Amino acid sequence: MNISGFDTVSGRDGSPPPADAAARRATGSAAPPQPPRPEPDAAVMREASRTIERILASRDLHLRFSVEEDAAGPDRIVIELVDESSGGVVRRIPPQTLVTIASGMEDLAGLVVDRQAV
Repeated sequence: MNISGFDTVSGRDGSPPPADAAARRATGSAAPPQPPRPEPDAAVMREASRTIERILASRDLHLRFSVEEDAAGPDRIVIELVDESSGGVVRRIPPQTLVTIASGMEDLAGLVVDRQAV
């Protein structure tokens, strides 16, 4: 499938898709189920967290976590990288532009579904 010059079947580099991708497209099935991920080790997570905090503190930065409520969809976890000296946000994950685009796509999908139901 090709959407506005973007090849959704092959890889980004133009390589052929995995062999099982053709079978999934032919049967209309979704991606194969993934095995459950093991729970991360708490000690490893604590050490990784301390390392990140140390690196950010040496650059006068810190992370701020929040949850944005969304009446139209699921709540979002937002992570901001904040400059300690100015209080300004250096980077936001997910970027606000991405959130806006996703919201617009949800609205558009709703319009398409409404028109198909008529």
